[in-house]
Amino acid sequence: RRRDADLLGRVRDLRAFYTDAGVLPRAVLASLYSPWRPSLHALSGDLWWQVVLFVAAGAAALALAAGYRTRTATVVSWLLLVSLHNRNPVVLNGGDVLLRMLLLWAAFVPLGERLSVDARRRARPARDRVRSLATAGLLLQVVTMYSVNAALKLSGDLWLEGSAIRYVYS
Repeated sequence: RRRDADLLGRVRDLRAFYTDAGVLPRAVLASLYSPWRPSLHALSGDLWWQVVLFVAAGAAALALAAGYRTRTATVVSWLLLVSLHNRNPVVLNGGDVLLRMLLLWAAFVPLGERLSVDARRRARPARDRVRSLATAGLLLQVVTMYSVNAALKLSGDLWLEGSAIRYVYS
């Protein structure tokens, strides 16, 4: 669901952030960033191309949410997300990096094992537990993110004295 919400939030600014008519035309992108940042979104600066890729990403995200051809939907979602992020790295934040990493880990986890279209179509019963390096990596990614975040907040006086809340709401 996070992937769907991410796309819906970005579609409002499709022309401004992802086309040559916007704030970061492809020529400027190429001069500022490494060519090792591949992007299908950068193949064309036209709005119609961005719409096609957004629709494809939305379809992959819906398939992933429903558990339809889950592994393929996860890989396609990840590839299109990386492509989108590489098209305009200026509008990204830490949550975008986390989403990319979690989708990558998810490609190696059997997400379609239960409560999915894939599970209903499968002849064999679902496994009770799934333990693998990928499941450990996915969980460790989330634990690391929260642990580092807590350590950084506890190292500053604003959080310990309680005045950080005032800054958050101002």
